[in-house]
Amino acid sequence: MSYEETKKQVLEYLTKPGLTNEFLNRNEVTSLRETFLCITNQLDKLNNNESLDNLEDILPRVLKAAKVFLTYSLYEPISVNFKDFSDAYLTVIFNWNKEIAKSTDLDQTITASLHLIRMTLTVTEALKALQKLTSRAEKLSTFFPPAFSNSRHYLESLDEITKEKDV
Repeated sequence: MSYEETKKQVLEYLTKPGLTNEFLNRNEVTSLRETFLCITNQLDKLNNNESLDNLEDILPRVLKAAKVFLTYSLYEPISVNFKDFSDAYLTVIFNWNKEIAKSTDLDQTITASLHLIRMTLTVTEALKALQKLTSRAEKLSTFFPPAFSNSRHYLESLDEITKEKDV
């Protein structure tokens, strides 16, 4: 996904009511939106070779935004919407940090958040698949059609015949 597509996706999540309500409160959405607009403004300036704003004001806000995702991923169930939103948002922050801020703390927070979110959703999907397989296996274990009993009788008679020949 390109920078513009990612930017559009994040702004869609942050501006449309209801998309982020399931996992963020209104204050967090407002803070994340302001921080995101500040970051994208700086990235746009960098692309246009313009001078950048002071990082000392922006970096703490960005680190706080990244910690929102880390905290949420540690303490709340992760939905597909949250995964998509956080993946896009944190990718933009990661690129901003790589090109402009170069903060080790921010890099570690982003990386930890992304790993937790991606792994948790993967484990959740695996658990759901295992639950379905277990349910099907339980149903199959009780399934015993007449053909099986006939086959068992046939196999037992063959077993007796081979035992008689061995004796």
